[in-house]
Amino acid sequence: AAFYEAMNEAAAGDALVSIEVSGEDSEAVAAAVRSLLRGEDRLLATRGTLRVFLVAGGEPGVASFLDRVRDAGVLPPEHEVRSVVVAEGEAPLDAFDRLRSDGQVHQLD
Repeated sequence: AAFYEAMNEAAAGDALVSIEVSGEDSEAVAAAVRSLLRGEDRLLATRGTLRVFLVAGGEPGVASFLDRVRDAGVLPPEHEVRSVVVAEGEAPLDAFDRLRSDGQVHQLD
């Protein structure tokens, strides 16, 4: 619920990150990713998919978060990472849709 509450209040400069992993890896990856978040950030974890909401993160926040994920070595070999930054005037749900369809792809290996 905290993820959706934060997402509904998303503003320009907030960032969304999607991490796709195999279902059997998702619980361990979610626990590891949760430990890498700042206090105001939010995580939504379902089987195979993690969604991360970075408050006021912008591109620098995404880069910093992904550096922490990479340095922690928490992702299995098979993964996909995408991100978007909420644009000025963009509705939160539009940003979420853009994450799924056209998010920036990141290689973390």
